Amino acid sequence: MMRGQEGGRSYPIHDSVEGSEETAPGAQDAWKDYVARNIAHFSIRLKREPHFHVKARTRSNQGFMVTRLYTCSGRAELQRGPIEIELDGEDRYGFFAPLRGNQQLLHCNREAHCAPDSVTMVSLAEPLLQTKDGDNDTVYFYMPRQFVEAHIIWRGDICSRTKPADDGPWRLVYETIAALQRSATAMTDDQFTRASRNIGELAMLALDGCGDVYSSAQPLRSANIARAKRIIRAGLTDPDLTLTEIARKCGLSLRYLHDLFRDDGRTLSEYLQGERLKLAHSMLNCGDVRNGSITDIAMACGFSNPSHFSTAFKRAFGTSPRSIARSVHRTV
Repeated sequence: MMRGQEGGRSYPIHDSVEGSEETAPGAQDAWKDYVARNIAHFSIRLKREPHFHVKARTRSNQGFMVTRLYTCSGRAELQRGPIEIELDGEDRYGFFAPLRGNQQLLHCNREAHCAPDSVTMVSLAEPLLQTKDGDNDTVYFYMPRQFVEAHIIWRGDICSRTKPADDGPWRLVYETIAALQRSATAMTDDQFTRASRNIGELAMLALDGCGDVYSSAQPLRSANIARAKRIIRAGLTDPDLTLTEIARKCGLSLRYLHDLFRDDGRTLSEYLQGERLKLAHSMLNCGDVRNGSITDIAMACGFSNPSHFSTAFKRAFGTSPRSIARSVHRTV
């Protein structure tokens, strides 16, 4: 059994309450592995620094999870794109509650600045880019999608909007999330789940009081477009996924689906192609082209015409797929 250190107190690390305390050079790899095993899959880019240090602790039960991650030194980018989402299928909602240090989020087509005494909601089913600078100590609280959506209908504008925990319900949410993390190791599974549900209820109460979130809400349309996007992301690698098939799986008319996406700012075709291009871009950056040709990447991302793929890719990213593949190959 490993042992870690937090606040001068030793604590056990085992399967139900995971944790690690490492120093460079093994800390970076231990951190990546810990995040993948205990939270969700992320593609992590980390500046290798000799003094990098990490401490972590996680407790979870019945889809609820509280995690505290402390990293000392080093700039890191954690990206959760279509590949990672498809890899683990994680579909939880979570709150980021920083205790120390700042981080930036790019999520749901919005940027958010997360700082101590603030709370920011995210969805693990949506693409997410998290950037950390320097020392960082954050508590993460995750809830099952079914629990959240039983209280509120999914709205894209709920996520990636930072709420200051200066007073009122958000102060309670922030402090109770931190308190849950501190006390989780001493709880039974039933106690932990009950406490997590109560904190989740409090968070939903705080969200329900956010007039800026719901002032222009069209909940049914938002729920429908969110479902359509999930179906599209799940079928990106299927070249036979047509717009008609997407509408059928959503239980909606194709005309209505077109209207939803036009209101969202992109046509249905543009969204489908854009997600496939992002998947291809991620695969190329991960060096997957070494295991096959550019054409193989195009086919794996649902493109049946390699020439059309290359043209669309260059239009979207300003460079060709082959240029990215060569650049990645040179750095490997």
